[in-house]
Amino acid sequence: MDNQRRDFVGTIALAGAAATAAAMPGVAQAADTRTLEANKQLCRDYFQAFLKRDTGWMQRHIAPTFFRHDPGLPFEVRGPEGVAKLHDALMPAFPDMKLPLEDFVAEGEKVLVRLRVQATHTGPFGDMKPTGKKVEDRKRHV
Repeated sequence: MDNQRRDFVGTIALAGAAATAAAMPGVAQAADTRTLEANKQLCRDYFQAFLKRDTGWMQRHIAPTFFRHDPGLPFEVRGPEGVAKLHDALMPAFPDMKLPLEDFVAEGEKVLVRLRVQATHTGPFGDMKPTGKKVEDRKRHV
């Protein structure tokens, strides 16, 4: 899984958490909970940055080794530049795209996000001409 790791979440360090963990286990558990919640927020921020094409956010938070496995695309989504390229491929075809985030499951540095993609196909997408149809798809991202 290391080769295909889609770890856009990254590591969020909490200063002093290791020392606190050894001395005060209850505080360590609270620190772990804060880390999990921070990782979930980073996921929320990722999807907002994607919709806005916030390349500054992408450069700061998406690792160059990030890889999104999506065999349906004619290009690889790697690093922040790949995420911006994905935006540029999708948003002209589906400019009203919404990404309602439904559930988060976090453990360690990983977060599973269950979301929906909602949009209207109003622009060309690859060789496909606009259909004017509404699209809804359920996704899971790690």
